[in-house]
Amino acid sequence: MQKRENANPDDLTKLFVEITDDLSYTRTFYNKRSVRVYLNYLSQLVFLKVNKNKKVKISKFFKFLSHGLPLEFARSWKSMLLSLVVFFGALMVGIVSTANDIEYATEIMGSRYIQMTDENIKNGDPMAVYHQHENSAWSSFGLTQHNTRIAAFTYTSGIILGIPPVIIMIKNGIMLGTFHYYLYHKGVLSDAMWIIWIHGVLEISAIIIAGGAGLLLGGGLLFPGTYTRLQSLRISAKRSFKIALSCVFILIISGFLEGSVTRYTNMPSVVKYILVLGSLAFIVFYFIAYPIYLYKTKIKTGKFTFNDKIPHVERKNIAFEKVREVGDIFNDTLNLFRQSFANVLKGLVLSGVLLMLFVVGYHFFFLTSYEKELYWWKSIENVFHSEPSGWMNLLFLMGLIAPVFLSVYYALYLYRGNLKFNIIKFYKYCIYGVLKLWPLFLFLFFLHLWPNPFIILIGIFSVPFIFQFSYLGFYDEKKYKVLYKTGSKLVFKSWFGSIGVFLLQMVIPVILFIAGFILSKLLGLKTTLILDFMSDFLLEHVNPFTDNLTQYANALNFILYYIFLIVLISFTIIGLVIQFHSIRERIMALTLYKRLKDFGKKNNLFEQIDEGDY
Repeated sequence: MQKRENANPDDLTKLFVEITDDLSYTRTFYNKRSVRVYLNYLSQLVFLKVNKNKKVKISKFFKFLSHGLPLEFARSWKSMLLSLVVFFGALMVGIVSTANDIEYATEIMGSRYIQMTDENIKNGDPMAVYHQHENSAWSSFGLTQHNTRIAAFTYTSGIILGIPPVIIMIKNGIMLGTFHYYLYHKGVLSDAMWIIWIHGVLEISAIIIAGGAGLLLGGGLLFPGTYTRLQSLRISAKRSFKIALSCVFILIISGFLEGSVTRYTNMPSVVKYILVLGSLAFIVFYFIAYPIYLYKTKIKTGKFTFNDKIPHVERKNIAFEKVREVGDIFNDTLNLFRQSFANVLKGLVLSGVLLMLFVVGYHFFFLTSYEKELYWWKSIENVFHSEPSGWMNLLFLMGLIAPVFLSVYYALYLYRGNLKFNIIKFYKYCIYGVLKLWPLFLFLFFLHLWPNPFIILIGIFSVPFIFQFSYLGFYDEKKYKVLYKTGSKLVFKSWFGSIGVFLLQMVIPVILFIAGFILSKLLGLKTTLILDFMSDFLLEHVNPFTDNLTQYANALNFILYYIFLIVLISFTIIGLVIQFHSIRERIMALTLYKRLKDFGKKNNLFEQIDEGDY
């Protein structure tokens, strides 16, 4: 019937209801059977046939703009107000500080920018900076891209307890206040202000809105209320994303005005007034007055209530001893990594992070000085191999990688026993277990002696030796000799399968790297854009306090990419642990006999240990 063009819609609907009822039943009682897949396939076919000509109503989009988005602003007025107060408070700090000391402008804006502004004022065109670029289209695109990137970082960085958005708004507020007072000091503010605010009204509004969205995002994590922190974060992320989305439209218009309109600094005054006052009227009405009206008439009176539906995510208990296919290995790795990462992080904070800070401080601030900022891979290479040469680098390498393995193994030990993290027991676990990592130490020793690109290929074929042989002393409470004897046979039997699982795990970072490389060629962006942007942001706030920024830049690059590296290694270890236990169950059938003994005693017998409830 679904293949016929003239199928009776009523009959099709009745059959669709029956199929979905049957599908619901099979999902409960036959979740791993082919009948569930077959019924799911049929229901999808019918659903697509019924809905293929269903048009997306553009009225929904306009309803979101006219009603949904302003209501969200009205609901989030505390975050928006806090963002506004922080920004204009910083603006006043900039004005007052520059009024007391005009040299403050040079410290904030930079000597080159102040010198350029002085030359433009001397030439009779204070805002000449806005028409230095000849191509207005590319200028608009570049400005929009830059401003959108800053707004996106301002919003997303709010997840770090809402601190970065506050810093960004304070910084921008002080710069704006300083620049305006400096123009006032030079006697050109009245003419320049109308040029600046042609695009400034929208651009500054977008920064404040992005800051408010970031504060809302961080607030969900800090103040969960009756929700769990994860549920509260998901709610605040959904709400704040709607608000942050409005910044994109504002910044597109702002970028066009700054790149294509503001360059005409000699335009008639009436045009300037219309553009500035029109933008201001739009911002005040849409983002302030209208949300206040909706808050008083809809929210406060109870005529409109928000329904934050967060789907319940049941914590899936990952069974270690289970036969898995490749897709199941990857899915269970993601799930187990998510559930264990908090304990992995605690272990790293107590071991690897402390050691990392010591290594970074010793290497970049006491042992070696660099005249220029290193690329991230050179920064890591120098710490682990190049400077200084010798066994100190090998100790650094072992000391920074071994805690990752021990933290992951301890987190998995806690997960298997459903135990709580204990600091004293963690250190005892590390002391007794560090020598069991001899395969890892042996490979790192070989890597130190022969740092050749060919080692990458050798490393791929050595994956079971590095990861799984290190795990042999940790997966049970038996003596190491017994575990090693039985476990080594399993590793050799699954050698190439483990390499395949490892390569599968590397697909995601490789795809991200390739995507970043393509973007770097098309848009001129860096392949490590996010990490580089974080580094630049932090260095901007270190620069005023030091005469040598190079050592801070290299140290910070090492820290950021080391953290990225340990997350990748942790994910790899958990995936290969899942692979090891899958092979162990396939060969040794540890849980099969127990489940066969239960045959007929319970309502259902599932194929796998964690397929359902008996």
